[in-house]
Amino acid sequence: MDEIGLFPLGIVLLPTERVPLHIFEPRYCELIGECLEEEVEFGMVYADEDGVRDVGTLARVSDVLERFDDGRLNVIVEGGLRFRVERLTRGRSFMTAVVETLEDDSGGIEAEAAARAAGAFRALAALAGAEPDPPDESSPQPDW
Repeated sequence: MDEIGLFPLGIVLLPTERVPLHIFEPRYCELIGECLEEEVEFGMVYADEDGVRDVGTLARVSDVLERFDDGRLNVIVEGGLRFRVERLTRGRSFMTAVVETLEDDSGGIEAEAAARAAGAFRALAALAGAEPDPPDESSPQPDW
């Protein structure tokens, strides 16, 4: 089990997914700054009016797009392994927790099911007017 910094947001980061983030709160500028300096991951967990969930996704900053004079950052983060929060910890300006990574079922994905899921993703993206990178149907987990 490892202790990591947590970044609660109203979105879910999936393994291998890349999302842009605008980091502006001082506590999260500190978290992302440490992750960049120490080349470590942080945890993204879904949060809403019902609270913070106990399952999230490890994330790493893959690109720093822009650094502002006031400390804000525009970054791209990439999802890694999923984790479960074992216990919240204290002492930092940002939320931290001891987490345990979760193993996904290593049973292979049927090619037909993967193709259907990728097709549904493309259809949803088209309806939303989005142009995301196409999903890699052969890679359910990142290599890092």
